[in-house]
Amino acid sequence: AASMRMPEVARVALAVQLSCGCIGVWIPLCRASVWSLARGLHEPMPPTVQFAMTALCVAAPTVVSVLLGGSLALPLGLTSSVCLTTFMFVLPGLVAFQACALGPGVVARGVPLLFAIFGFCVAVVSTIDLLAG
Repeated sequence: AASMRMPEVARVALAVQLSCGCIGVWIPLCRASVWSLARGLHEPMPPTVQFAMTALCVAAPTVVSVLLGGSLALPLGLTSSVCLTTFMFVLPGLVAFQACALGPGVVARGVPLLFAIFGFCVAVVSTIDLLAG
């Protein structure tokens, strides 16, 4: 019974990774890039335009994904399992470890390193599950 639930757990984990990546990385980057191309680097973006561009940045890929009928599973899964996990766990953990962000003690240095190692493990498990399934 537990092995029957693993594909669902993997799908939920993938959805969470992609959502966090979109919210924290892709949507702000897309908005800023389009606005910079249209208006310039130093022009402030009005809140109404920011809201409209956020909706567009969410709707456009969703529509494309629906039109392609799920054939984006492999590239999206690999993007999530490798790139987003690196940006969300590995790099921040290594930077905090290197900068002694939590302090000089063994535990304070170990927590960021464990965070990075956890992210690496999530990336490996997600990639293996995606490629095996």
